[in-house]
Amino acid sequence: MDILALALAGCRTDGVETSVQSARLRPVKEFIDENLADPGLSLALIAKRAGVSLSYLHRLFKDSGASVSEWIWLRRLQRCYKMITLPQHARTSITDIAYSMGFSSSSHFSNAFRETFGMRPSDLRRSKPAVTKPARNARRRAGTAL
Repeated sequence: MDILALALAGCRTDGVETSVQSARLRPVKEFIDENLADPGLSLALIAKRAGVSLSYLHRLFKDSGASVSEWIWLRRLQRCYKMITLPQHARTSITDIAYSMGFSSSSHFSNAFRETFGMRPSDLRRSKPAVTKPARNARRRAGTAL
């Protein structure tokens, strides 16, 4: 299966372990991104869909600079950031945006958002930035996952 993952990813065989992990990690991240709003998204489901064990799933993310759970929450925060700045969501409350991405507490969301992006979600909405870039802290926490 690892050889198949390498072939599908078009990876070379030097640094085979890293190439295999990259080839396996890419579709896992794509699956997560496609299912961020799903309240049933779990590590067990992700591992099952990827055809790997839970421990191997954790190992895949180990070198990316964030755990699987951290990466999921960061991607959810980034999606919320984008939604807050998009005109089509201007009338959607920030709380509804947070809930739509799996946050169950608006205060937890607001604190995590501020820690990651350096501002409150409401301040972001008021500022309506032209470019939506995550703060340095977000990149540092996720390694090269962004």
